[in-house]
Amino acid sequence: MKGAVRTTTDPTLRTSYETCVRDYEGAIKAIEEAQGSVTSKAYQLASQGAAKAFVSISVCEAQFEGRDDVPVYVTKLNLFFKRFCNIDRVFSDVLTSFMNLSPA
Repeated sequence: MKGAVRTTTDPTLRTSYETCVRDYEGAIKAIEEAQGSVTSKAYQLASQGAAKAFVSISVCEAQFEGRDDVPVYVTKLNLFFKRFCNIDRVFSDVLTSFMNLSPA
């Protein structure tokens, strides 16, 4: 996406790309923090980190809504990242559930 910022000639599209670069940086930071939470067995925090990353990518995705000139790779990248966040969240939620089970 950083390359698209440099190469596009459309100022509106450039602004959208710049916003997405910031959103992706925030999402990656949230995923890295979530990974740290998993290491610490703080699975609820990991789930929240994945959700935060998902929201960041959704904000990026919204920048392109209704536009016909968005490269296919941008749409696929957003979809891939959102799926990744969902998988992280599901695993974190499952681990949280297991941690909350009390012995019978």
